Amino acid sequence: MKISNGRVLIFLGVVHSLLGTSPYVFGKQFTGFAHKFYFRISEGLYELPILNSQMNYENFFAFWFCYFGLLLIPLGFLVEEIKQNSLT
Repeated sequence: MKISNGRVLIFLGVVHSLLGTSPYVFGKQFTGFAHKFYFRISEGLYELPILNSQMNYENFFAFWFCYFGLLLIPLGFLVEEIKQNSLT
């Protein structure tokens, strides 16, 4: 089996998502997200440094680390599909 760019993106997306939600990496943050039913994971505009407040960087990084992985998976399938259609 040949390794292609699409499969690498799919693999990285799965690893990002699993690693991000594991209890050893961002488990504490995702437990907090789950208690709020994923609707309020930050304070929104009240966390902006321009308003003299402190941003919660752990929640910010946990959210984007996990959801970037979820975005990589369909991107990998799209790359695979484009590659297969362009070769025929």
